[in-house]
Amino acid sequence: MITQLTIGDFRLYPVWNYSEDKLGYVVASPVLQLPVDSLEGRLIGCQVILSNGHKQWGNLSNIDLHNEKATSHFLTFSVTREKKWFHLARYFDVDYAQRGPRALSAFLQLPVEDIFPIAYDIGRFVTGSTIPTAGLISQEPQTRLSQDELIAMSLG
Repeated sequence: MITQLTIGDFRLYPVWNYSEDKLGYVVASPVLQLPVDSLEGRLIGCQVILSNGHKQWGNLSNIDLHNEKATSHFLTFSVTREKKWFHLARYFDVDYAQRGPRALSAFLQLPVEDIFPIAYDIGRFVTGSTIPTAGLISQEPQTRLSQDELIAMSLG
C-alpha cells in the first residue's frame, strides 16, 4: 500500500505508480525506467529543502508536466519524520485546519517560517516537461481559486 512506502523505497525507486485496488486501498508499484514523460497517477519521492536549509524526505503527486497553474493548486506533498508521514492539506481541503501549515510545523517541531517555502526539484525524474520542474511550496498560495474554478480546472 502507498502508506507503507519508506525512504528506502524512494531511494531505490523515486517514482511510483499508484491506483486503487478492488477493496479501495491505494496500492503502489515502482516505475523501473526513468525518466518518465507523465506523472499522472504517479508519486515522486525525493529530498526537499526547507526554508531553513535543512533537507527532508518527502513525496509529491498531482503534478501536470504541461500545466503549471493546475500543478500549483493541486500538487500534494507529504513529508516524513521518524518513520511517520505527514500529508499537508491544500488550502481547499476540508481538513486544512488539521493538516495545514501549522499542523506541519507541530509535526516537524519547527517554526512555520523555518519550513516554508519548501523547495523541490524533480527534473532528473522527468522528461518533456513544459513547466519548470523545480518549484516552491508556499505556506499560502499566491492566488486562491473558487470552488467552481477548482472544479472546472480539475475537469480540464
